[in-house]
Amino acid sequence: MTRLSGGALLAAVVSCSGTSGRDPDRPPEAPAAPTAPRDSLALQLGGGVEIWFREGRQAFDSTGAACYERTLEIRDTAGRRRVPLLYTLESPFRLDDTSVGARVYSRCRAGDAYRVSLRTGRPTPLGR
Repeated sequence: MTRLSGGALLAAVVSCSGTSGRDPDRPPEAPAAPTAPRDSLALQLGGGVEIWFREGRQAFDSTGAACYERTLEIRDTAGRRRVPLLYTLESPFRLDDTSVGARVYSRCRAGDAYRVSLRTGRPTPLGR
């Protein structure tokens, strides 16, 4: 029978345990949270008006599939106006010279379309 020194025995135990030197009493590290996408241009209108996708939220549909619903921001020479309480997966669309349309999303599912004022950023349901 072969005797192992203390150091050799420790090395043999670590290599067989699969911990690769990690403290077995310490739980494994959680995977890094997905990073939010950067701001990106969603729609460019005349007169220097732009609609941008901004920060958002991670969401999951009924099957557990993930999506990232984003907010919108209007940018022009007058400044920046965030569109409140409207998370979307789709690019907004031009309605007229004063507004764009955008579809709201919740849990990765499309909801109602809204008219968004280019002047104020306020969304109102389309058809009203």
